[in-house]
Amino acid sequence: MQIVEWAFILFFAFGGLLLVWFILVGGVLTFFTPRRVIQYAFSPEHYTRGELALVRGFHFVALTHGIALLTAVTFPKWAKKRRLTEIRSVCSPIFIKLSITYIYVLWILTVSVLICLATMTILQ
Repeated sequence: MQIVEWAFILFFAFGGLLLVWFILVGGVLTFFTPRRVIQYAFSPEHYTRGELALVRGFHFVALTHGIALLTAVTFPKWAKKRRLTEIRSVCSPIFIKLSITYIYVLWILTVSVLICLATMTILQ
């Protein structure tokens, strides 16, 4: 098989894994986020009233904000805008490790999909 055919197959394989990882694993991690972390992060100090209403109302927005919270736990310095740099102080070590693992695997899958897409585009 040629490299473009492999890139096409791997694009769909990694893309499927990415969707499953983002939605299923991310949904489970978002659902099982400790109550202390949610109360600390999703407060009027860190979010506006409109954003808090969206998080409580729409499932995809809640998933997106949940993933953003996992990213803030993984990289606290990136959360300066929301003033969440001390988020790890309310997290358990297990939750921190799960967040780090989730975000890094998400990045690896995303980069893999983009590499396959670039390979198909350039070599076509």
